[in-house]
Amino acid sequence: MTVTAFIRVKKYKSKTANVRFRLRDGRDFQLYYKSEFSVIPDKWDENQQKIKARCIIDESERVAFDDGINERKSLIKSIYLSAGKKLTKESLKCEIDKVLYPKNKLLANEVKHMLDQIDKLNMEQINVLLDKVLLVKNGYFATNT
Repeated sequence: MTVTAFIRVKKYKSKTANVRFRLRDGRDFQLYYKSEFSVIPDKWDENQQKIKARCIIDESERVAFDDGINERKSLIKSIYLSAGKKLTKESLKCEIDKVLYPKNKLLANEVKHMLDQIDKLNMEQINVLLDKVLLVKNGYFATNT
């Protein structure tokens, strides 16, 4: 089982490209994940899977970026080892998001629980639920209401 980091550059060179990850286990199984890490294509070393050593860049930025790539590769490996080949692209993204954004997970679980209970709610409670869903959709996070 291997996890590799790579970038995809279109015919016209873009200013930056997101780092993508490929999880492979034999010939039969492979998944892809697009991360939020972005890099200028000319500065990406495809073989080393990090920023090129000869690029002029602040050393702390280089170390932070390279460590982030390595941590994400380790995270993908650990998720795969716990889930196995039943892992899908969507479930991989969901599991990564749970680790990276635990507050979203808690809020999503709260909204899911409320949706499960919707038959038992009166109209006032339904309006409160809809307000929470709109907060989640718009990126606002409410812990108590």
